[in-house]
Amino acid sequence: IESWAERDLLRCGSETGFQEDFCLAVGAALFGEDYRERVILIDEEVGFGFTALQNNEIDLLVKSRTHTMEREVYLASEKTGFLFTTPYFYTGLVFGGDPAFLTCAETQNITVDCEDMKICIKSGTTSIDVVRELIPEDYIVEVFPSSNDDYLRSLNTPTCNVIASDQPIVAKTNVKRLELKGPYEVGTKIFSKEPLAMVTRVDDPEWNDFVNWVLQALIVADREDITQERAHEMPTTNVFGEQF
Repeated sequence: IESWAERDLLRCGSETGFQEDFCLAVGAALFGEDYRERVILIDEEVGFGFTALQNNEIDLLVKSRTHTMEREVYLASEKTGFLFTTPYFYTGLVFGGDPAFLTCAETQNITVDCEDMKICIKSGTTSIDVVRELIPEDYIVEVFPSSNDDYLRSLNTPTCNVIASDQPIVAKTNVKRLELKGPYEVGTKIFSKEPLAMVTRVDDPEWNDFVNWVLQALIVADREDITQERAHEMPTTNVFGEQF
């Protein structure tokens, strides 16, 4: 961990929301009071996160990534495995879109009434594997959006009338925020269980331990209702050195 103590910056792949807060929490534990100026938040393109991490373009990946055995042991696209923290959130794949075709997707109906169904799925995600087990390939469109918002906007193109992803991504609040046209509903069936975790490179297990301890501290603080005003009540440790 000494090499990390000597670094001036933390480059963190994240997206807007509480995942940015995780980056800042790790930065605060690493740098101290001036952490905000030393944490660089990078909202990388969908499917780009593991590549950026492996190429040392980022130091920590917090953007929604499911912890799977394949990704931990050997991710073929990157020719390596990765280290994951304890999951910080459990979600699952659901369908969203035009109510008529949403019903087709949820019931896996490919009859005449559903022949125009087109399901857009982000490339490089576990979602595409799940949907391929449910729906024939002819009804699936693999897309490469630059962000989750761009992914949702695909509903306003002739490309697709249904999307499939984690519950927070397909939520109606996101569609309303983007002011997308046409009727939109979210399905009620959950087709997978996705444990989301923070990710680091496999060659630095101590760094992964450090990140995981920060996550555990946040979990303990939430459980014990320890706020900023009560931070002095938080148990401390010097397992990573006195400066931490």
